[in-house]
Amino acid sequence: MIKLITMISAMITPTSFIAPAIFETQNINQINKNKEIIQKKFELNIDNKKFIDSNGNFIAGIKDYTNEFSSFVKEIKEEVASNDAGNLIIKSSQGKFNGLSEAGKIELSNTAMGKILNAKTWKIENATVDVEFSSNVTEKVYKYSIIFTAIADNESIVGNLYSYIPSLELTKYQILSGYKISFETEYQKEGSVVPVPQTFYWNSNHTKEIKTAYDIIGTTKDKPKLNSMLTLNLGKQKPNYKYFNFVEAGRNVEWRWDKTRGHWDWPKNLHLAFESYNNVKINSVNEENFDKYTSTTIVDKEVSETLAKCWVQTWIGYTWYEEKGNYYLQFLLEQAVITSNSRSDAFLSADIGVGVRLE
Repeated sequence: MIKLITMISAMITPTSFIAPAIFETQNINQINKNKEIIQKKFELNIDNKKFIDSNGNFIAGIKDYTNEFSSFVKEIKEEVASNDAGNLIIKSSQGKFNGLSEAGKIELSNTAMGKILNAKTWKIENATVDVEFSSNVTEKVYKYSIIFTAIADNESIVGNLYSYIPSLELTKYQILSGYKISFETEYQKEGSVVPVPQTFYWNSNHTKEIKTAYDIIGTTKDKPKLNSMLTLNLGKQKPNYKYFNFVEAGRNVEWRWDKTRGHWDWPKNLHLAFESYNNVKINSVNEENFDKYTSTTIVDKEVSETLAKCWVQTWIGYTWYEEKGNYYLQFLLEQAVITSNSRSDAFLSADIGVGVRLE
């Protein structure tokens, strides 16, 4: 059924008000401690086939991997920047040849890489892989190292991602299997915080708001259609709440028409999204945008008793906007109760409680 907005004349009296910013709790320190933490693993795979010559022979020596290493660092920094993140922490880093078992993992130092990944300006000057023939044994085995030099915020950095280990000597097949470096990282997303649940009240007395539309027989002073808008000041932090629930809305939505009754509950955990498509300030309950954003149906019902009919509808929605450094949530409620060929009055009430709980 379409909304009944086109069935009502312009004589309707709307209701709208702005509620003050009233918080159950607001702990800025807690908000800061609950910034969204992102954990991610980054991996750099070293292809050691550079040590194979044109004839297919394995040749020890030093090969340049500056481009590969620079691209890897750039990938991590772009990932962090895309999330408006603060400092990145390397929780652990390991290196392992693909041709070795898990026991062959080596814990790596994070100091040099940490400086580069958190630097505002950086440049990888040189990164090399050194395969050195081990001459102290009769079998052909090799030792392996990765060394890099860089500039990070005007500081010279030298680091290694694999250094010679006397007890670990590798065959050419183990080296050619490739070497993988894994960084377990963690960083805080600065542009968003994990929401701290808060209750916002409709009024300073914490009393209930109940909105009632009614169709009274034989009068033109009724309100068969009623639009209500309640605006809440959410404060100066851009909201990142995900869910919306009414507080102490015991009666929910009730309808009465002669001896016929109806009752509908508000949805639980109504999803919230503070995005560009609903970033709209509505100035009047009569403007077109009001109907556009009341898109969640609570009840849309037609009841007949012989020749008499009654239509009952309740819709809700919301928008948000920023103004003079503060963020606002506008709760929108649209109600309609209309009778035809009826000798009985009809009433539709919406109990929206004392406020809302945002989580």
